Amino acid sequence: MRVRTILTTTMIVAAATACGERSGHEQQAENEAVEAAPQQATASARIDAPAELVARTKIGQEAAKTAALAKVPGGRIASGELEEEDGKLIWSFDIKVAGKDGIDEVHVDALTGEVGAPEHESGAAEAAEEADEAGEEAESGQIQAPAELLARAKITEKAARAAALAKVPGGKIAAGELEEEDGKLIWSFDIKVAGKDGIEEVHVDAITGKVGAPEHESGGAEAGEKGDVGGA
Repeated sequence: MRVRTILTTTMIVAAATACGERSGHEQQAENEAVEAAPQQATASARIDAPAELVARTKIGQEAAKTAALAKVPGGRIASGELEEEDGKLIWSFDIKVAGKDGIDEVHVDALTGEVGAPEHESGAAEAAEEADEAGEEAESGQIQAPAELLARAKITEKAARAAALAKVPGGKIAAGELEEEDGKLIWSFDIKVAGKDGIEEVHVDAITGKVGAPEHESGGAEAGEKGDVGGA
């Protein structure tokens, strides 16, 4: 009888131990899933952040993402960028919620960390905005970007355009190209300012995002350069 009691007690203890281990494993898996959730919410997002602007931030990209996602429960960052808007340096994120139309745009001040209220944009409005941007790009001049060079670029054309235009207030891109110059991959833009002779040429490193100082080219020099290219 005593032997049977000991065996029964041993089995109960073993079962309890196994149950505890299983619960521990389940808890660990749950914790890992929770920890992975924020990473999954931003894993596939493309963020345009020119190095020159990043160097001026006090709020890092990851901190800004976390703050933005806290404003949109259940959201996933679809895209984002670091930009200068109305004199402020901000992280701007488009956040998508599964099953909900459109996106919620959230701004995070890259210097103070202040987070703005989400601004909802319907799917139709989002499509219209993309069409407007495409139209503006088409009007601003043809950009030549060979596929083999584009595949190596880490800075997108859109981000490079914004960075270049920030160097020439009131300017409009007349033409541009992605090229390899002196062993560097660069976006090169010719920017025209209304009422001003010639153009301002601005280079943006397609790998680091570093923006060079504008180089002015007079109308006569510009015409001569076009003539040389045409003659060649």
